[in-house]
Amino acid sequence: MKMTAKRTWYKLCLMLLISFVFVLAGCSSDTPTFATRANTGNTGLTNTGLTNSSSGLKITIKNNSGRTAYVKFTGDSLAVDPNDVSIASGGSTDFTLTSVSSGRIYISYDKALSSDAPDGANKTDPDYLTRFDKIELSYNQGGGGTANLTAVDFYAIPMILETSIQGTTIEHLTLADGQTGSGVDTAITGTGILSDPSSAVIKGGKNGTETVRILSPVKSPQAYTSFDAYLDILAGSKTPTTLSISGTFYGTPSQSYTYTGTIDTTGITLNSASNAIFLPMSTLKYNSSDSTSHNGIYTCNSPYYTIDKNKNQVIHHVADNDIYAAVYRDLVTGFNLGFVKPGIKNDSTGWWQSTSIPFQGTSYNGYAEVIANNYRGAYGFPFTDRYTHILADLGGKIDTTTITIDTMTITILDDNTSPAPYNPQGISNPQTGTPKFNLVLITSDANFANTTFTFDTHTYNGGNAYEFPTKWISSVDVKSAQVNDVPTQNGLNIYSFLLGGEKYSVFVQVDNGTVSWGSMAGGASAKFDAKKINLYVGL
Repeated sequence: MKMTAKRTWYKLCLMLLISFVFVLAGCSSDTPTFATRANTGNTGLTNTGLTNSSSGLKITIKNNSGRTAYVKFTGDSLAVDPNDVSIASGGSTDFTLTSVSSGRIYISYDKALSSDAPDGANKTDPDYLTRFDKIELSYNQGGGGTANLTAVDFYAIPMILETSIQGTTIEHLTLADGQTGSGVDTAITGTGILSDPSSAVIKGGKNGTETVRILSPVKSPQAYTSFDAYLDILAGSKTPTTLSISGTFYGTPSQSYTYTGTIDTTGITLNSASNAIFLPMSTLKYNSSDSTSHNGIYTCNSPYYTIDKNKNQVIHHVADNDIYAAVYRDLVTGFNLGFVKPGIKNDSTGWWQSTSIPFQGTSYNGYAEVIANNYRGAYGFPFTDRYTHILADLGGKIDTTTITIDTMTITILDDNTSPAPYNPQGISNPQTGTPKFNLVLITSDANFANTTFTFDTHTYNGGNAYEFPTKWISSVDVKSAQVNDVPTQNGLNIYSFLLGGEKYSVFVQVDNGTVSWGSMAGGASAKFDAKKINLYVGL
């Protein structure tokens, strides 16, 4: 499936390297340590969790669309006030969310939605011709929450999702710089990725001619070129096409996995020391009417089987959220990103490295590429978070005793306006001051020791530890790096962070000589005291 979409986006996959957990490590008892971990633990599966209590999370929705917007919160264990409201153009409304496990915030234009579960792909749904979109919310049982913009099912309304702590914007997920909603529409419909536009572009609205949404390959696989011909090439290659899928499933307990196998006309078989995973070819190939058991590369959700040593087969699904789901996730993500090539050994460890460039070659998910280029703050396919940061971390428990994200702001944009540049204000890269902290960067990139990055105004090499600003201390694990005794000043300290062409900001708030909180643009929350700091980013 040759994709003709313009390939202007090359380095978003590098963002998978940035996720943080701050702990005290190898330093004096009053020196906070910032440690980062790559976003490989999230399988992209629905979290089952429970309640968030007490004062709640403030959610502000601003309507800059030029139309009346209707807001509906839905979800399990949902408690929000108010709900089912309209917001006039130019207005805003504050909501207080005190409980949810997984849920959505629906935004619709000109009329309220008639149900809590509108289906944008079902012509018999009463909301089918209404223009609407959604924001997703999820909390784990441990209390950690995330929010995200999504174009997995369809693209409809451009938005900005921001999180903040005490008025400081931490996360800013939205369109690419200089992009507009109309530009996203044009990029999907005008760049050759749609083989059948009539199956994807839904017209409706007030006058019946407005584009109310553009369905993705998840909801309308018939509108996009299938992977069938490419799967046949992979299976029929004179030189065998082999696969090696390895990684870590961050369950309880965490488990490493390594599966190797081949592709043939019957399907994909992956073997480990104890069992095998089999994906029938029919589940991956196109079917016009069945997106439950077929079209598995686009939907990332077709069935697969485990086979034990006694040849017993057990059906599995990605919603099982187990080690087999993690292997399946890696494989279908590789297909969507264009990493699976014919006639070679395809090793997944190379897919997540800083040198990897997605959406290359002759077969990949062209819709996901367009979203990555033009609406880079949103999911473009179900496992976008496997290779890049796309989640706004809402922190731990929602209560008055945890320092965490305190406000989430959703701004509804009109179709022809680009979001304002993200430009937080504070003390930039302080070179002196106290208290000090240690920055520990941990990635999943086995090649990170050969990578340079810039923190503050100084350049460092992966695989090494330094005393700020640049004094070398020692070598460390090849996947990590450390900068000790980084200075702060009273107020908001903002440190620049540059890796692989991507820019980030690390925030540290200091009040009266004490660290109050820390975070990072890319999604974060933190709780600080004199001896221990926990910071979570994108997990």
